[in-house]
Amino acid sequence: MIQIRKITNGNVYLDGQNLLGRVAEATLPEVKLKTQDHKALGMEHEIEVPSGGYEKMEAKLKLAGFYPDAVTVAGDHRRAVPLTIRGNLQTFDPQGLDDEVPVVVMLRGPFKGITLGALKQHEGPEPELNMIVWYMKVTVDGNDLLEVDVMASIHRVAGDDVLARYRDIIGA
Repeated sequence: MIQIRKITNGNVYLDGQNLLGRVAEATLPEVKLKTQDHKALGMEHEIEVPSGGYEKMEAKLKLAGFYPDAVTVAGDHRRAVPLTIRGNLQTFDPQGLDDEVPVVVMLRGPFKGITLGALKQHEGPEPELNMIVWYMKVTVDGNDLLEVDVMASIHRVAGDDVLARYRDIIGA
């Protein structure tokens, strides 16, 4: 049976501040493996292989107006700031709405930039806050799907710490 799952709405909390109705869009980090190309004698095709490590992670908030308190928090690049995004995941089947569960994405890191937006007559600016992500955890209905802690070399998928052996090998 077909099931359609959609995150239909949500809210953002920046350093404990409730930004209900103030964030137009939140762009979540991309978790991307570093790779390198490999081709050797006897191989008819070139392949990509993991080269160790991951690309840097970033997130972005596009505000739905000008909010000085959010700009102030993001303007202090000296400290890592917690950012929590809470969403409502709805599941639809042929009979309609089947289930609703919470989705929680927790991020932490310093903000690296603020784009204040364009000023136009009768239109408000839509500032963008750009965050360097050092920590990310994605939880759906109480189940941890993904956790990445850059500073501790932790990468967990559904509770399985995929870097545990690596940390043992290097003595971390």
